[in-house]
Amino acid sequence: MKINPVISASVCLVVLALGNSSALADEFLANGDFEAEPLGLGSATNTFPGWFEGSNGATVTTNAAAISGNHSVLIIKASGGDLHQNLTNVIGWQSDWIFEGDFACSNPGGGGARSLQLGLFHTSTANISFRIVDVEPNGVGDVQLFNGSAFVTVLSNAVTFSSSPTNLNVNHLKIVGHYFATNTPNYDIFVTSASQQTSSVSNQVFWQIAPPPANTNTHLVQVRFDTANVVAGTFEVLDNLTLSVATVVPTAVSITTQPAGVSVYQGYTGPFSLSAQTSGTTPIAYQWKLNGVDVPGATDKTITLSNLNSTTTGNYSLFATNIAGSTLSSNALVSLLSTFNTAQMTNIWNIAPGDQPFLTKNNTERGLAFNPVSSNLLVATRYASPTNNIAVLDPLTGSLKYYMNLSGIPIDTVGTTLGVSTVAVADDGVVYGGGLTTSAGSASTPYDLYQWGADDSNTPPMNIFAGDPGFSTPAANLRWGDNLAVRGAGTGTQILIAPGTGTNVAFFTTSDGFDFLPVILSVSNVPSGFAKTGLAFGPGSNTFWAKSSGGSLYLIQFDLNTATGNAIQTFGTNNVSAALRGIAVNPTGKWLVGTASGIPDNVQLYDISNLASGPALVDQELYSTANANNNIVGGVGSAAFNGNYLFVLDQNNGIKAFLIDPSFVPAPSPFRITSIGLVPGTGVVMTWQSAIGRNYQVQSKAMLGNSAWTNLGTPITATGTFTSSTNSVSGATQFYRVQTQ
Repeated sequence: MKINPVISASVCLVVLALGNSSALADEFLANGDFEAEPLGLGSATNTFPGWFEGSNGATVTTNAAAISGNHSVLIIKASGGDLHQNLTNVIGWQSDWIFEGDFACSNPGGGGARSLQLGLFHTSTANISFRIVDVEPNGVGDVQLFNGSAFVTVLSNAVTFSSSPTNLNVNHLKIVGHYFATNTPNYDIFVTSASQQTSSVSNQVFWQIAPPPANTNTHLVQVRFDTANVVAGTFEVLDNLTLSVATVVPTAVSITTQPAGVSVYQGYTGPFSLSAQTSGTTPIAYQWKLNGVDVPGATDKTITLSNLNSTTTGNYSLFATNIAGSTLSSNALVSLLSTFNTAQMTNIWNIAPGDQPFLTKNNTERGLAFNPVSSNLLVATRYASPTNNIAVLDPLTGSLKYYMNLSGIPIDTVGTTLGVSTVAVADDGVVYGGGLTTSAGSASTPYDLYQWGADDSNTPPMNIFAGDPGFSTPAANLRWGDNLAVRGAGTGTQILIAPGTGTNVAFFTTSDGFDFLPVILSVSNVPSGFAKTGLAFGPGSNTFWAKSSGGSLYLIQFDLNTATGNAIQTFGTNNVSAALRGIAVNPTGKWLVGTASGIPDNVQLYDISNLASGPALVDQELYSTANANNNIVGGVGSAAFNGNYLFVLDQNNGIKAFLIDPSFVPAPSPFRITSIGLVPGTGVVMTWQSAIGRNYQVQSKAMLGNSAWTNLGTPITATGTFTSSTNSVSGATQFYRVQTQ
């Protein structure tokens, strides 16, 4: 049999080779404790029954300080060769198996040198190549497996080395092969060091050249300890080697993660998925059911649906079965949600993920801003990570014009910082960009603010703040950078940011237009993280809007002199979707917009002109994709206004651009009079449900029949979701009605 040598630095090697045979037995490895004459193998002689030396003859002897009695074998690196055993009775392709034994080996000297190498063979091309290496070096061994082209470390610091053959640190190795016919062959490795520390790795599929084929009659045929590439002067001591059929008790399949129900917005035709997780002996067969009936072709743990309609909504469940049993998951209700789509906005262009290099579905886009001076649309993106970019777009078409100069801005540090996460533009056209940090209190991970005098491709950034916005306050050492709001110009520029937790915000001002210093505002009557995914300046000079994914919408009034703020308005789910985030407000204070999570995520436009009655939803527009936007803060996005133009970014789902029709009034919808009564000295007072901006005419007549209705006063334009009217009509009896116009 030809054994492919491992070409690399010196290693202590053990190799198991497997071949074709149909016989089975309880024990498959002869003489695993090396009972033999005292002198051992010698020169290519079969002194140990069942074991052979390969060509070139490694030095193999018995060990005076045996691991188990006098029967361990000592292999000292000589000119090369191996110690191997061809198996007479082999383990067939439908059986799991266990190889295990005790071993000790000397430190090869560090630097990745090998001290032990083992192989388990099906054929000359299908074998497990296992070795012990001192990588760091730190005096203990790492386990590596050959993946077909190189060795890969799978267990670090798992093996204790020995100083000499008479002073042994004994380790125990166990390899469990999973070779069921319908599975991809794989194996688990367990190593217990001399200090009784056990390390393990499961489901390994690393093979010398190629894995053994499934569903064919291939077998384990040889066990091989290779010394050809081991460091000269090192030794291996082996004993108690066994190879046997594993006792496999099938485990009945069970559902470990139940499928979750979903609601899909009407009008979305793209794909979405349901999935479940299972455990149990493989193979496992799957069948999805809808209202108890098999769904044709749905035979995986995940089912993908699209074009949902009344015939494909209902209760989905997953039936799973294996050799030991079967189970049915709980029901996952799939339903349709109505979409509040009107003509308030007209979609003028879209950029989906992948349409442009700066838009991906890899959680790389968070910031969007419109420059009122250059009339450019700006997108903060990390599409070429670790390189940060701000893409400059034509707002009328969405086409890319160029990228801004971001020279000198640090690259991202995965899980800790982002170079540029957000972007905003002041009234004078000066561009501001914010980084992101998960821990602003660390000197190595500050929160950074940058400024560009213009949004051309040449102007370099200027760092206008670097540090912890909450330094020496309760807001110290927090996550900052998920939001950014800017207004004003020059020395009157104001910047507002909020952290991921707490009830504070940072308000930046400047005396020269270049150096910005924060004041921490302590806000009352709000929960922790109330503004982490939505922040926008509000009406007047001392208010701002705040929103978090899953939370209420707040209008905050603040006082810079006292460094305090207070929620003066709180709007819950009766007014605004809890899933709304990435909010923006137009300069006149008429519109508030954001993106709500769902299937798919969607743009929601609210009329906020009447704060007494609260925000009123006037339009809802769906994204064409349903990629998950659910990062650690609950998903991010951004929006920007330019007059009646609106631009909305949803991370992983692209950008949508709209033209708002300010004169649009929704079609009449059914409503009712909610109260009516006679107030002495005042008259008849009635209240009815209404749509903001719609006209209503109150009418009356003295008796029902053919007589005409009489208008009472002029039409009333609704400013809220309820409208009232007071009338003093004479007569003993009057009938009233309200008409929409």
